[in-house]
Amino acid sequence: MDQKTLNTERRIFNYRLSRARRIIENVFGILVARFRIFHTPINLKLKNTEKVVMACCVLHNFLRRKRIEYHMPLATLDQENFETGETVMGLRPGEHSLLNLERGQNRRAAQMAKNVRDTYMNYFNNEGSVPWQEQFI
Repeated sequence: MDQKTLNTERRIFNYRLSRARRIIENVFGILVARFRIFHTPINLKLKNTEKVVMACCVLHNFLRRKRIEYHMPLATLDQENFETGETVMGLRPGEHSLLNLERGQNRRAAQMAKNVRDTYMNYFNNEGSVPWQEQFI
């Protein structure tokens, strides 16, 4: 579906999803810059990989409380102007940036995935709405 033909609810959902993705990419960019384990694929079971990621997040938060500018220069973070909707991208870790996921052969989303998307779309447009979201779509 073309962005111009989307209704307001879907445009809000797309904006909120894109914003969340940018935040997650920033988080992993910071982790990649700080912890060498993220420079290559992690060859562990999924459960253990989750533990490694969570441990790195806890360690990052600890280090951040101690010396923020040394651990995480502010220039690495994206900045968002809530009045204009403009996003200024922070520095990226270069070759270690996250890559877009490739689509598989089956290009149709599973019905369960569509239901999850619709649930979030309804949430972002009702009880989960924020006052400034409509000015960014």
